[in-house]
Amino acid sequence: MGDANPSNLVHGLNPAGGLVFRSNLNFRWAISSNIMVAQVYDDTENVENVFPGHEQMAFKNVFMAVAEHIEFNFLPYSDRFAYLDTYRFTPYVFAGLGATIIRGEKGFLGFQVPLGLGVRYKVKNSPECGRGMGGAPAFQR
Repeated sequence: MGDANPSNLVHGLNPAGGLVFRSNLNFRWAISSNIMVAQVYDDTENVENVFPGHEQMAFKNVFMAVAEHIEFNFLPYSDRFAYLDTYRFTPYVFAGLGATIIRGEKGFLGFQVPLGLGVRYKVKNSPECGRGMGGAPAFQR
């Protein structure tokens, strides 16, 4: 969302992919490393938002984001230690630091501060499934 698309959250969806590596420090805390690559593009040809001088713009960029997160589980999280009152399900929050790199006509290198929350469930032994949502405002000098 932005000037060319002020209201439609799912306009112009593009492919994206990423990897997450997590290390559980204990039942409550974990550290994760994340990398994501995505493509973004849009144009202002058919938008109602009029730009000064009726200027038309278009862009197409590939960006990569890398980040380190610290995660806090609200419940002690494990499937192997039920005698320690652990749970297979837990809500969690995360915060971190990272970098965003955009390739294109005008390159961009900025720092980001990822923040978010989610829930996770241990299926059996190691596999887990979960759903998280977050944002990462990017800052450039």
